[in-house]
Amino acid sequence: MKTKIFLLRLFVFIIVMFSISSSTGFCESEDQNSARPFRVIVIIGDQWQDPMSYMVTSPEALDEFSGYSSNPDVSGPIDFYHLMILLKSWAIPFDIVRLDQQFLDRNMFLGPDGKPMYGTIIWDVNQSDKLLHPDYTIIKEMVENYGIGLIALSNRISQTEIQSVLGLKYNGS
Repeated sequence: MKTKIFLLRLFVFIIVMFSISSSTGFCESEDQNSARPFRVIVIIGDQWQDPMSYMVTSPEALDEFSGYSSNPDVSGPIDFYHLMILLKSWAIPFDIVRLDQQFLDRNMFLGPDGKPMYGTIIWDVNQSDKLLHPDYTIIKEMVENYGIGLIALSNRISQTEIQSVLGLKYNGS
């Protein structure tokens, strides 16, 4: 079991590092000699249990979760908890956007100079009625127009805008 978790973490690390440093990661509007920023923005739904956004605590169901069950959907805050541990332990600088408390806005991704502040978006938005009706076309704009990378986790790609950016059609699990 520990070997499987290690391999999964290694795989995610390689994808994050490749996404941050790939040769296709240059912004179209910038000089071709400048690389994307080494910073990640994590976009989540309502997985964070702390309403003040200070503590990421271990969910109770974590002990029962093996990752290989009859229902492959990721439910609850388990994925968010693991993602935070992963980013902190690898010292990858990141910010978190909670769509249950924040509206999705292009100024979250761009600095005062109009250039991207992040090299990669990690998309971990669950289906919930608590979300503040975000405009997902902003993600498509950031990826296509500003060259920000996108990593979508698990079954979190039910939004049509995210599917079009990824070039996938999500039918369900």
